[in-house]
Amino acid sequence: MLLCFVLFSDLMNSTLPEVAQALIHDRDRVMWTSLESLAHQTPVSHAASAPGRRVVVGVVGFAHLDGIERLARAADGFDKLNAPASVNTKQIPAPAPPVIHL
Repeated sequence: MLLCFVLFSDLMNSTLPEVAQALIHDRDRVMWTSLESLAHQTPVSHAASAPGRRVVVGVVGFAHLDGIERLARAADGFDKLNAPASVNTKQIPAPAPPVIHL
């Protein structure tokens, strides 16, 4: 799945750069800015798992993980970002199809 996304992302960036900019890159920046802003507003954690740290959880689409990580590294905020090393899609149940009543 990851390889398919990387190939699709490269194709989109090379053939439709304006679309890739609007759908992926601009949204990456908005999400990272929001996560960083929330981190500054969040009280310091006293939990045993993250003592003295500010903890903010963000759920983002798979397409945005690399971009948000890249922005975090550029902002020297990567220590704040704890993204999963890998995503096990077998544990994520497929959504049920919508039911339409006429």
